[in-house]
Amino acid sequence: MYDLRNPEEYIFGEIAKLRESNSLYKQWLKEYDEMEGIDALFERYPAGTKTMFLSSYITKKYLWHQQGDLCLKKHQERKQQWIYKAYEHLGAILQKKLFDLQCLWKAEQVTIKEIEISFDFEIWEENVLNCPFIDLITEDEIRMYQDFLMQDDLDIEDTEFDGWQGHYEIKNGYTISGLSHYVPLWYDYHNRRTGENLVLTLEDIRGKKEDFYSDLTRQYELEINNGVDKHHEPIHLFNFTDKDLIEFFVTTFDDETTQRKYFEFKEKFLEFEQEEEDDEEATINNRANFQLLRKMNQLDELVAVPSADNFKQALAKGYSRYCSEKIAKLLPIVYRQYLTTKKTGLIFKYKESHLLELRNEIKEEILQGRRLNGEAPNLKF
Repeated sequence: MYDLRNPEEYIFGEIAKLRESNSLYKQWLKEYDEMEGIDALFERYPAGTKTMFLSSYITKKYLWHQQGDLCLKKHQERKQQWIYKAYEHLGAILQKKLFDLQCLWKAEQVTIKEIEISFDFEIWEENVLNCPFIDLITEDEIRMYQDFLMQDDLDIEDTEFDGWQGHYEIKNGYTISGLSHYVPLWYDYHNRRTGENLVLTLEDIRGKKEDFYSDLTRQYELEINNGVDKHHEPIHLFNFTDKDLIEFFVTTFDDETTQRKYFEFKEKFLEFEQEEEDDEEATINNRANFQLLRKMNQLDELVAVPSADNFKQALAKGYSRYCSEKIAKLLPIVYRQYLTTKKTGLIFKYKESHLLELRNEIKEEILQGRRLNGEAPNLKF
């Protein structure tokens, strides 16, 4: 694969491909010309048929050589996807363990040398498999997670989550009506199964202290910037398509004829807009159904589809159940790999967090608040 941002590399790469294909074409054509039995295939056909067939055949043969390995690799990747998925769900178990540690740390019931500020938990969220201060997953936790996956009403897509360590959001998910989607399904299942919900039973002592110092810094910055919050300075943009603004302008500044035409257009346009929205919704649903069928078609196994009044819902439920069973079966395998990796001191592949710069800004904001409060600029509070 060539970097298209480097045209010279791309051009030379394409030239190399052409030279290779031309060389192979001549080589293979010579081999077939000398091969016994081939001429007999074309005896009863017009002159030139052999040449045209071999030219077409060799083109295909070159494609097989070029793309065959790639197709095999894609097939192997499809098989590997379930291993990757199982590791993601193994990570969900660790996220819950990390979140409970966060609740304890915020309640000042534990100290963790790798944690300086609350935001550090969000840093470790992105590299949870390598987190050094989480206890190893147990076999009981694996079995509990398998039970979680095998719930009849579970949609496997609903287990995907972003914001595993969002303490504020998850607490709101439990305490504010309509925000339950902030709570990962696994967390809720685990809490109900164990009878423990640390985010509700433990006070966020550390978080309140950090907020106190951060607020001092923000208030100070507001004062020296004449009341302008440099972090949340509003940007005023004129919305030329605002429907209320357009209607106000028409009824305030335009003549009666234009106003009448506007309201006639508005009435018809609303009908047309609704039709378009209905068509768009149908297109989205059809695309989702097509993608689901394509996923199922790529599987090496048959998928049991439960009975249902709605065929589309039956397909979705059947595929979700298939995925849950597949991941549940693979969990013990990746669990053993996880234990081996941990015990040998190796690390899992990861990307450096993109949140490190933000994390350092938050830390400095807290330290500045300490200075403004006449305290030592450290995190010993």
